[in-house]
Amino acid sequence: MKTFYALIYCFMIAVVEKNSAYFEKCFFKNDTCGWTVHESVVMPGNYILVCGVGGSLDSCYPRYLFQDGDLWTRRTIRSIILAELPWSISDQVDKLDNRYVLATNSFSKDVIGQYNFYVSDIISPKIPMSLEFRCLHYSHLVLGDNALVVAYITDYFEPYEISHYLKTHGESSFINFSRTSVTLPIGTDFKLVFRAIQENWRGLILIDYISITDGLCEVCAENEFGCDDFRDECIPLSKVCDLNADCLGGEDEKNCDSEAVETVCKETMRTSHNKTQTLDEDSASNDADLNLSFSDSNGCKTRDCCPFCAPNDSEYSCPTNCTSSGLSFNCTSDNAPAYATSVTISGLVQDALLFNDSFSNLRQIIINNCKLHLLKIDSNLTIQTLTISNSTIDIAEVDDSTSSLRFVRIENSTFDEVKFSSESGLKFNFFVHRSTVKNPTHISFVTGGFVDLSETTGFPLTIPNYIYDINVKPTIVNLSSCNLNEQPIFRMSVMVLDLSRNNLSTWFYSSLFQSLHLQHNSIKEINFNSDLRQSEAQLHFLDLSYNMIEVIREHDFVDLPNLLQLIIRNNRLEDIHENAFSFITKLQGLDLSSNNLHSLKRNHFLRLLNLQSLDLRNNKIQLVEGMFDGLISIKYLRVDSYTLCCAQPKTVSKIQCTAPVDEFSSCNNLIGIPLLISLIWYIALFAVFGNLLSPFYRGFLLKVQNLSSFVIYSINLGIADFLMGVYLYIIAGANLRFSGRYGFEDEGWRHSHVCTVAGVLATLSSEASALFVLLITIDRIIIIRSQFTYSQRRSFVSKVTSAFVWILSLILSLLPLLESDYFENYYSSSGVCISLPLSVQRKSGWEYYMALFVGTKSVIFLAVLLGQLVIVVYVLHTRKDVYLRYTIQQREEVTLTKTMVAVAITDVLCWLPIGVIGFLTFRGIDVGSQEYAWFVVVLLPVKSALNPLIYMLSETLKWITRKPQMPKVSHSSQSSRSSENTRPGGFDKRNGSTNKLKAA
Repeated sequence: MKTFYALIYCFMIAVVEKNSAYFEKCFFKNDTCGWTVHESVVMPGNYILVCGVGGSLDSCYPRYLFQDGDLWTRRTIRSIILAELPWSISDQVDKLDNRYVLATNSFSKDVIGQYNFYVSDIISPKIPMSLEFRCLHYSHLVLGDNALVVAYITDYFEPYEISHYLKTHGESSFINFSRTSVTLPIGTDFKLVFRAIQENWRGLILIDYISITDGLCEVCAENEFGCDDFRDECIPLSKVCDLNADCLGGEDEKNCDSEAVETVCKETMRTSHNKTQTLDEDSASNDADLNLSFSDSNGCKTRDCCPFCAPNDSEYSCPTNCTSSGLSFNCTSDNAPAYATSVTISGLVQDALLFNDSFSNLRQIIINNCKLHLLKIDSNLTIQTLTISNSTIDIAEVDDSTSSLRFVRIENSTFDEVKFSSESGLKFNFFVHRSTVKNPTHISFVTGGFVDLSETTGFPLTIPNYIYDINVKPTIVNLSSCNLNEQPIFRMSVMVLDLSRNNLSTWFYSSLFQSLHLQHNSIKEINFNSDLRQSEAQLHFLDLSYNMIEVIREHDFVDLPNLLQLIIRNNRLEDIHENAFSFITKLQGLDLSSNNLHSLKRNHFLRLLNLQSLDLRNNKIQLVEGMFDGLISIKYLRVDSYTLCCAQPKTVSKIQCTAPVDEFSSCNNLIGIPLLISLIWYIALFAVFGNLLSPFYRGFLLKVQNLSSFVIYSINLGIADFLMGVYLYIIAGANLRFSGRYGFEDEGWRHSHVCTVAGVLATLSSEASALFVLLITIDRIIIIRSQFTYSQRRSFVSKVTSAFVWILSLILSLLPLLESDYFENYYSSSGVCISLPLSVQRKSGWEYYMALFVGTKSVIFLAVLLGQLVIVVYVLHTRKDVYLRYTIQQREEVTLTKTMVAVAITDVLCWLPIGVIGFLTFRGIDVGSQEYAWFVVVLLPVKSALNPLIYMLSETLKWITRKPQMPKVSHSSQSSRSSENTRPGGFDKRNGSTNKLKAA
């Protein structure tokens, strides 16, 4: 049964209005929980109709005036005036637990004196609307000439004229509270009404413990006995017909063969007694004592003294091929005893299995793994539960003339014909799964909660098309997965109809339907037939998901004015007429997700003033400013992009917009964090001008003339870092331009040529910078290992290598521009025009940028780190006396090497967090959007700003500290050093130039 609940309501979304006065349960211990008494007065010349007099809704009378009498009050049971009640009744009321209840008694005589009954109402707080079923539970006691009417109202203007009745109760048959449940309406808010109707000014009505729970009212399980249709009272089947009344009204002992049960108990007790005492001269007295015990104790309780069958020599001995537990028998033959209360027949293969009137105690029949030609259950039996599983039966005939059958379950079985008959109509819950009937005949249901015929063949045709009885109560019908090509037409009172997972191309609904499930069919357009002869359509819930609908026309929903929840997800929707939703203004939930929608305008939602939930995910909807302005009641908006959240109505203060989190941008700014807006300008300033000043510094301040390998690599590194600065200026400029409304410009910006160029520059700069740091590290190792004799012979090789690095980096940055589905929206996936592996969201080309930014960089910076360790070890082991013997150029090379260690280590440290986060996101660990923004603005480009600062600061300090100490060089001293200057780095007479220290 719970599986069926989930199937029917798994797509329903409860739309609940917040109301602080709404209660879920109330014991009336502290207050009335918001229930209020109303003394309604009808205006002269008008009247209201009062139904329920005497406990029957058929008794209705016009009422022109409500008296001012003793109204509902909260009080303890002991404080109630019982003088008007007979002593026998008042004495039993005094024995009830003294607790707080809602009570009314001792009405005053009508002021006009022309009516013979009196009315008093107590009204609940407003119960908020829901599309899920809920169940009302309450305990009540009605004494005297009274009636209790349970109803609800949707019109809150006095006087309250009740037209929606839930339950009526006449005088209670015993002096005790009865628990009752009733299913509450869906699709509207309402107030509950308890109306007391009293005749002859005498009587008493008590109400205790009112509660509301989710789901349909579920009273008794399959292995329980329901005592009464008007009470929530269940007992185990083992307690039925056990010679002891367990139900409050004694229903479990009615229609029982008590004589047979007593005889079985006597035989069992006699056998048990004979085992401990021989049959001698006392046997006669023993029998007398035994008979006396039955007459004195009102019979033997089977669960206490006769849990087994009678002995084999008894008329009521346990049959062969049967086992028993109390009065429940499990047999492999058809010879179950007639006094059994529950019979299970397993593995039987024979022509007929009959349960005739002799089985008067029988309440449950279970047929399992049997093969029969005829199964027949006679009319006078009071069977409550019938289960048939894994069986093949040609003809099954069940006569439920007593209307006691309340639960029928059939699973994995095959029939030629199934017949259920009843004089007053069938009222049971009918569950059939994976079963077939070849010749279906109509089953005349008149009431019930469920008719679940899912995954069956033939059984859907057993439900009649027409039922004219005005007392027919709402029914829930499940016909999912029945391979239906046409919808069965029901004009019965079906409240919920599930036709999902069939082959329907068209559909039909009547005015009585409230919930209709049509998902997983072959419906291509919303063309339907309807029967609205009784009233306008009451349909509240419609599920058309997983069909093939492409277009919604203007008048498709014109006949559904009360629709509250509409689900059309996973179709092929490409176009919706602007006025398509204009006729369903009460709509509160709309699901258009997983379609092919590209455009939605303001007019689509202009009249949906009550819409609270809108799902547009998995579409390609373009943002239009003001597109959601009509949704003044919206609470939940689910979209694919945060930019659509920027169009939320300005008149709505609180809205929960669910969209993939953008790691960088907001509705107002491309850069969503205020601190980063300022920081990006400073980093761009240092990255651009710092790297522009490096060539000027080398050429003019240090007067470098010879381009060594280090100079070539450092200049190229500066160019790469300069490009990163240009990228940052582009992003900062776009943020400034779109400030205050970036969300509406996001789509155009991300797909612009400027953004694409910015993404290419960032990738080109990042890859080239890493490779040049690697080349500089390799060059430094070669220089110090060759004792500085190889520095002037690598200029050509350095130029070729640099050209190769630029070509490779350019190819890697331009490759995502190829027209390929793999690289779709590669550079336009974010507002910063670059895809970094710092998010668990798998965007297009994520393997590529994971390999580019994490895999390749990991190898490069690991090599750089190892190279720098080699350099550091060498420098630390260089003794001071050796260092003093170096030429000026050699000393400068050592100092330069130390500086480049700082540059390389800085680059490694800047990349290390990105690499670690990249590995974490690869494993599915999210780092959060705030961290992503800091990585993009700070860690990725900051090395481009730090590299020139570190080098220029180091060289400038050396130049400043060295300049005052340089003495004038005499001709003699110059001659004395001529031999020294002939070494690498010294004076070259052939070209007349002095090799100054190398510059980065």
